[in-house]
Amino acid sequence: MSAHSLRWRGKPPPGRIDASALRPDLLAGLDEAAISRLPIPCGSSRVEIGDLFVVRRTPAAHGPQLRIDGCERYVDLARGMERGRLSVDGPCGDRVGRDLRGGEITVDGNAGHLAGASMSGGLLYVGGSAGDWLGGPAPGDTRGLRGGEIIVEGSCGERAGLAQRRGLIAVCGSAGRGAGHHLRAGTIVVLGGDLEAPGVGMRRGTIIATSAATRAAPPATFGEDGPIRPVFLRLLWRRLRELGGVVDDALDDAEFLAFSGDRTTGGRGEVLYRSR
Repeated sequence: MSAHSLRWRGKPPPGRIDASALRPDLLAGLDEAAISRLPIPCGSSRVEIGDLFVVRRTPAAHGPQLRIDGCERYVDLARGMERGRLSVDGPCGDRVGRDLRGGEITVDGNAGHLAGASMSGGLLYVGGSAGDWLGGPAPGDTRGLRGGEIIVEGSCGERAGLAQRRGLIAVCGSAGRGAGHHLRAGTIVVLGGDLEAPGVGMRRGTIIATSAATRAAPPATFGEDGPIRPVFLRLLWRRLRELGGVVDDALDDAEFLAFSGDRTTGGRGEVLYRSR
């Protein structure tokens, strides 16, 4: 297997850059010259990868790997990736990891809107913050996250987990309004801040706010079920620590106030707020 790096040859060009072909599994086995000749849409034209990047190739012991310089103007970076490891040094634009099926994407910076859109497997790790619709449906799709795991070290925008079907979204900071809107299954965890109006129209799944400072409540269409100490949460905290999330040790024995709903849709989901 091989490891590749793509470093800007100069300043990033103006306009949006369709980065869907920048995937370690697609570039594996290609030499530097072959990669440099691959076309890539940039703004209203097409250029070759070698026009934008200096390409380097080295041996890799554990599957295909790709390290690239970041850019806020990337769109659909690593769309449909199936295996390997992608490391982004900086921001990554909108829809990073769209339709991700396997492998691991690590972003050392912020992600734009629709990070992890319609992904079904693999891991997306964002070291900064993410925009709106984290793990939501990709354009033209009606289903959000269908599997895999998304970890955001910072905060995220509105409607994280929109129409989520399966999988895990963990946000170490705050989440914008409407997390878990129309959630069908899966888990959303907000570890460090506010969680406003979550779970509207949800049918199944779990939304968790772990900050004891959070005093908001879910919509009035949810019923209060009382305090609980779910055993499964210990397994969840262990998994988040394995993935690099910042999880307070006190959560292992924390108590949560449970709400069930959304009753307007006959939902059997739950929203958990840490009580102490």
